[in-house]
Amino acid sequence: MRRCVFGVSICSLILSLASVGPALASAGGPGDGRALQCLSLPERDSDVTRSDWARWTGLEEPEFVSKRQYLSVDSAIGGVPSIRQQMQPTEQGSPRVVARSPIAPSRSYFVTQLVYLEPGFDWGREKQGGKLGFGLAGGTAPRGGKAGENSDRETEGFSARFMWRGTGDGSARLVVYAYAADRDQRFPFGDDYPLAGFDIPLGEWFAMSMEVTLNSSASVADGSVRAWVNAELLLERNEILWQAAGTPMVDLLFYSTFYGGNGLEWAPYGDTYIRFADACWGPADSTQLSEDPDFERTGGHNPTGGHNPTGGDNRAALQKASANIEQLLPTENGRINWRLKRALSLLNEATNPADWQSEVLPNGDSSAVENIADATKKLLSASAADATSTQRAAIAAVVSQLTQTSADISIAATNDARQQLSDRRCVASFSGKSKACRDGLRAVRRAEAELGKMTETSDPAQRNYHAERAWNRTTKLRSQFATASRSVAWPN
Repeated sequence: MRRCVFGVSICSLILSLASVGPALASAGGPGDGRALQCLSLPERDSDVTRSDWARWTGLEEPEFVSKRQYLSVDSAIGGVPSIRQQMQPTEQGSPRVVARSPIAPSRSYFVTQLVYLEPGFDWGREKQGGKLGFGLAGGTAPRGGKAGENSDRETEGFSARFMWRGTGDGSARLVVYAYAADRDQRFPFGDDYPLAGFDIPLGEWFAMSMEVTLNSSASVADGSVRAWVNAELLLERNEILWQAAGTPMVDLLFYSTFYGGNGLEWAPYGDTYIRFADACWGPADSTQLSEDPDFERTGGHNPTGGHNPTGGDNRAALQKASANIEQLLPTENGRINWRLKRALSLLNEATNPADWQSEVLPNGDSSAVENIADATKKLLSASAADATSTQRAAIAAVVSQLTQTSADISIAATNDARQQLSDRRCVASFSGKSKACRDGLRAVRRAEAELGKMTETSDPAQRNYHAERAWNRTTKLRSQFATASRSVAWPN
């Protein structure tokens, strides 16, 4: 099930086309097997601030939100809470409403959204085109026809946004408008990658989705982009050199909506309006997608962009860490031996089959995450107890294993809690109906905040600390789900 939990039925209806399981995953459908983070909109909001944008996206405050006075939120179309943007003709085309929010870096990302162009929307004047909705960017995020300072190209970043292009006959098509390091159609401006066979409708919701995979290194043109409309793949382009300097990485969610181009010839003839709803995004890992179509359902999403080397099997990862500790024993240092044996004992407790609801996720009342944190402390203590350089390197490798697995478990628990709330109709639009919903959503938001803090540090003890706090935020909630407690009043 797609993790598009904040919208109402229209989101589920369209995105369900892309989430029907292994058959579609193997066919390369949009967002195959991903756990996605989604936009959470209020029923109504007319005074939009940067804090509002951060709350809607669940991300940290954006780097900027320009011209936000042209944004509002209401549920006038089909009862779906949506961002409504007003577009006025100006000498530039229209006011440039732009927001960039940092996201956890990953080589590959997926973004999807529902779009509604209100009746009366026109494509522009002599030059017909404009930027459209949520896209992706990274590094210096080039845009605006800028080639970069002191160079012919701004090669330390990229951007990929949707854009409409009028055809001159009253219709318009979609393109992915790409600032890649190897762009050549109209440099220094971006290249058009057209989505074939789709005319943009007016007065009708449609879903547009994009997956961007950056090149594996700055010198290899092996990046790609795919795009879908209403779950139908309409664009696939490979061998792209998105970024030719630095480390190629997607790290920005990039909202950009305006007429242009730059100039009155791009402007609409009068005020027009456009809506966006149920925008969702998340890292895409091709290995996980091909090997485990149920990856999202099992809660294996990792916002750091990494993935468990065992393929999502967290219990097996802990068992592998235990085996690596056993290979270190015995040493000639009794203090090291005691600490390693204590860490091994804690991990044996953590992997007790009776305490796991699946190979990915422990039971809600399990002490597995706490035991991992304690085992890590023992290992760090062993490393400090006059260990040799070889022993320290081996211990550091196990600590890295445990830290990643602790993170994976806490992320899985948070995703599981979020999904189970969604299954009980505990989403933002309905949360006022039930105290249990409000408490549950609050617990998940706090868990996600801890996971965000976890990604900001490389210190193993601090990462485990935040992972354990995230786990504890969802423990009571997941226990209620497991026991199907009759004392909890979920919405009907």
